[in-house]
Amino acid sequence: MKRFTLAVTFTFVSLFTTLVASLTTADTLKDDFKDARLTKELWEVKKGDWKIEDGWWESNSPAVGQGSFVLFSDIETHDGLSMKVKCRDKGGGWSNCYTIFAYVDDDEVYYAGARIGRGNWTIEKSALAGGEQNFGEIADGRVKAGGVIILYTVSIEGKDVVIYGEKGKEVNRHSFGKMPIGRIGLAHENTITQYDDFEAEGPKVKGLSVQPLGKLTATWARIKKQL
Repeated sequence: MKRFTLAVTFTFVSLFTTLVASLTTADTLKDDFKDARLTKELWEVKKGDWKIEDGWWESNSPAVGQGSFVLFSDIETHDGLSMKVKCRDKGGGWSNCYTIFAYVDDDEVYYAGARIGRGNWTIEKSALAGGEQNFGEIADGRVKAGGVIILYTVSIEGKDVVIYGEKGKEVNRHSFGKMPIGRIGLAHENTITQYDDFEAEGPKVKGLSVQPLGKLTATWARIKKQL
């Protein structure tokens, strides 16, 4: 009986340790843009006018070189980080929606996402701040203009930046000699773009349990403690 009890105890401890390890491996921080006050706490606008419009996080970038971009929390590029978002265009010359995976500084911004007007997935050093460098574009007939909702994920995997489409299929990848490190966020230029259900997950992400409106005071206290 004692041997059986020890075996059960050991198994329980092992399972508990595994569970704790899995829970601490990665955390998630998300924004569904349903509450403007909460969104204001989570995002830092670097350029452009951003607003919540019918549950979407929207910005208008009127011309090339006059891009819009915002940074999310204080999360920085790290291995195992993934950023998921929905987006759609509302018109504009190029129509695009990008996820910033490394905002190094105003003159060095890296993004990956959908170049909607051209129907492809792209990974680039941003032209939003000058010095554009394209690391490769992959055509995809599912990337369409006209308000079509596009769901994609940008993942950091070692020295690789990978874009996954809606069903988890890899659609573009670039390997850096040295991964650029910076804050993460959203960007676009020369178009009106809307975003929804932004989610960042990774081992260095500090999660947040979003509370109902009646508990926003407590929620904000937790946000400020974590940011």
